[in-house]
Amino acid sequence: MIPILMLRTTAGALSIDAEASDHLAANPGPGRVHSVFNRVVNVLSDSNKLVALCAGKLDDAPWSVRVDIPHWTKWRLTAGDDVRLSSAAIVFAGRAPGVVRLTEAAKWYTNYVPVDIGHDELGRRAKALAALLYVHGVRGEALTAFDAEIRNCLAQACTALVAAIRRGDAAGVAGAATSLLGLGPGLTPAGDDFLTGMALLAAQPRSRLSWIAPVIGRVLDDGPERTTLLSRTTLREALRGRARQCLLDLLPVLLAPDPDGRLEERLRIHAGPVLGIGHTSGTDILSGLLTGLRLEEELRGFM
Repeated sequence: MIPILMLRTTAGALSIDAEASDHLAANPGPGRVHSVFNRVVNVLSDSNKLVALCAGKLDDAPWSVRVDIPHWTKWRLTAGDDVRLSSAAIVFAGRAPGVVRLTEAAKWYTNYVPVDIGHDELGRRAKALAALLYVHGVRGEALTAFDAEIRNCLAQACTALVAAIRRGDAAGVAGAATSLLGLGPGLTPAGDDFLTGMALLAAQPRSRLSWIAPVIGRVLDDGPERTTLLSRTTLREALRGRARQCLLDLLPVLLAPDPDGRLEERLRIHAGPVLGIGHTSGTDILSGLLTGLRLEEELRGFM
């Protein structure tokens, strides 16, 4: 481990996921830089946990640390650089050694939102979210032939998933989820993002979709090579009701009573940051949430 006095670049963490903090305390040890972006550096521990170090303006998320910096450009980190992880610090041992201090970071905890409204109100939320997505979502104009084929496959698999859920068909859900997993380009493919939105709703207390979570979890277990490590981590956490804070902030707007009759305004405020995730990831996640809302509405209307 590099002595801290030798380090040329240091920063303090603003917050850290409580589960990640507990894991680092119980499993200190080596790791490596998995991937480097302008505002996020992903670190993979020897225990195969992916920890995201995020610039301070990003929101909290599972297995993430928010660091008091605007970006990672000056750190000169490279994929494959050695890392040492502990509850006190994450130490980089690359061309330009650096350390992220964790000792003063606030703990971030996931909040859950019970589905606390009836099918009529769920329908109202679904209608409002659909209208917002129509206006502000990524519509995919000027798609390439490859993109158009991905969207066609995505639509077919989503239709199959919805039909299987309506039938209560676990095998059908597994088949459709398998078709969606890894569907599309990027670190979090579109099919995974759609599943993430549905999984997050299914994981909330009193959701009628709760039975699909273990089915999708088994699909993940049976085919870990089907998608990226980052996407697999994101979806697995969503199955437990854990997601980026901007998504958790949106859930009460969709699932809890409307306190002041300003649903559309609050939806615009809280859906905006979600729509900003990735190029199309935010739209795909919200599409999954919308599909889940409509299914919740149906199931509560018949039970």
